Amino acid sequence: MSQLGIAKRLGDPEFSPDRIAEEFEFTYEEKLEILEALSFSVRLTKMISIMEKILQEHNMNLQEEKYHIAKDFIIPKLLKDHGLEAESVMIPEETLRFVVSAYSREAGVRTLERKIAALLRDAALKIAAMTADGSAPLDLLIDIETVKAVLGDALEIIPVDHMAEVIDFAFNGAINEIASLVSKL
Repeated sequence: MSQLGIAKRLGDPEFSPDRIAEEFEFTYEEKLEILEALSFSVRLTKMISIMEKILQEHNMNLQEEKYHIAKDFIIPKLLKDHGLEAESVMIPEETLRFVVSAYSREAGVRTLERKIAALLRDAALKIAAMTADGSAPLDLLIDIETVKAVLGDALEIIPVDHMAEVIDFAFNGAINEIASLVSKL
């Protein structure tokens, strides 16, 4: 069997370490080296799983910070810039959190500020149109449907499951290490 074939067999989850001894003639030391390489792969998978959880938690903290920055600083500044009163435009918490999570993925807040500015420009145009018609401007609610209509489709959410690709990549690296060990036998 080729080195690649051996490595694939060793990386096969249904192929137990006990069967290594049955199918291949290895010394005790060689078996230990192979099992060590296999355990490295398991540790690597666990490490990636832990990193995935840390990244999720970091992303949630980042979104929370961006929400508060938008609420406390960006929206008041942009309301003033667009000549709007805080009482004339209402952006519910749910809507603002949606904008933060669906339209702003970078670490900073520039894109978030541009998206909120687009929403407030749209609100200013609607209020101006209502005032021109002679109807009294009412409180304008910016809801999620309005956000989607003004900003278009949200950014594609890449599920955390894409980490499986990273795990596969790392596992293939471990398989290459195993193949290297096997080639030394």
